[in-house]
Amino acid sequence: MRYLPLIIGAAFAAPTSLVSHAADLEFNGFLSATGGIALKQFENNRGEEEDVLDYTDDLSFNNDSLFGLQAQARLSDKTSVTGQIISRGEDDYATELAWGYVSYAATNNLTLRMGRFRTPYYTYSAFIDVGYAYPWITPSDSFYSIQFNNIDGVDLVYNTPLTENTELELQVYTGSVNDEFQLADIDRQLVSKVRNQIGLASTISYGDFSFRASIHTGDFTAENFTSIVLEDRLEGGSTIQDLKNNLSALAPALGIESIVNDINADLEIDELETRFTQAGIKYDGERFFFVSEINRVDFDGGPAADQKRFHSTFGVNFGNTTVFVGYAESDDEPADLLKGLAGQNIDQQIFEKAGIADTNFESALNAVSITLSQISETVTAGIRYDFDAGAALKIQYDAITRPKDTISSQIISPAPGGLDGDSSEGVLRFGVDLVF
Repeated sequence: MRYLPLIIGAAFAAPTSLVSHAADLEFNGFLSATGGIALKQFENNRGEEEDVLDYTDDLSFNNDSLFGLQAQARLSDKTSVTGQIISRGEDDYATELAWGYVSYAATNNLTLRMGRFRTPYYTYSAFIDVGYAYPWITPSDSFYSIQFNNIDGVDLVYNTPLTENTELELQVYTGSVNDEFQLADIDRQLVSKVRNQIGLASTISYGDFSFRASIHTGDFTAENFTSIVLEDRLEGGSTIQDLKNNLSALAPALGIESIVNDINADLEIDELETRFTQAGIKYDGERFFFVSEINRVDFDGGPAADQKRFHSTFGVNFGNTTVFVGYAESDDEPADLLKGLAGQNIDQQIFEKAGIADTNFESALNAVSITLSQISETVTAGIRYDFDAGAALKIQYDAITRPKDTISSQIISPAPGGLDGDSSEGVLRFGVDLVF
């Protein structure tokens, strides 16, 4: 993957032929034109076929297609302004301001930025939208799952050589986020915000190797969580707020007020302290390359699962052609919302009085936990061909396996015969990535 240094330079730093008449203004752009089709879909117990990475058995060219344009104005040798706009196919090509920040080079090694910039969660965070910068159609969808790619705030970036072949980069930042978060198993979005977010990312490069680690904390709130998560999932269209209200109404008769108060508190996502940690290693040789990353997300209470994710890719370069295989794993730990109900005699009749039929309190709470977690394995195989300067053709197939008992619709309304076995899914994607 020796093309990577060229990629980053072309996409983000080097001037292009689109320089304006003002010598201090530079433009760069990138484009991904991607098509895909689900070749194997899981059919749930309601007879509905699940989407695979948002693809169905109808060929689609929207989900991973995008166009981006970046401009940088150099006000002086030390000060510059950078802006980036992106139009995404999945959003009907509506244009959004992805980046907009001012940079000040305090020294040759230290840069201060303020505004909206990329949050340094992962190894490929800085250029995650620039498809030409990596071999895949997109980086691992299960691993690169945090949807808050950008943050409004301030950061310090420090670069320094340690030895002749070793360099260190440190980035420390703080800021806040207002965004919408798409739940994986439900076609609804959470109106979310993160406050008091701080983070530190460090990268050590030694020859063809680089080693990265980062840690981030913040207070996470999903304002409409209790109103949408269980809609259309339980008979009668019950929401989590309905469940909370019914639990509260029944608590005095059952003598479990304190337990219900704890459960209701766990059904809120309100200023939850959240911790994200990541570590990765990358080798970028002339003939071979590999990259591996692990991360963990922990929540201090609430219904969200503690996430454990891993991905690794190995590839071989044959001139302008790259062949690669990858593996990714999600092994989340769903929140235990049932702990307060242990030993309590809450039977079917009581549950039906709460207004949610054909199930019980336990399965309803399980549904919340499972909806916010993911357990899966993904095997990826693909090929990339650089057919022109700044242009690459890619083909990739992802085979996804997940236990059936982690699918929310199965938990809420179990199919006859139980939930044994796994679901298998697969999606074929192909496209062209450009930088200019």
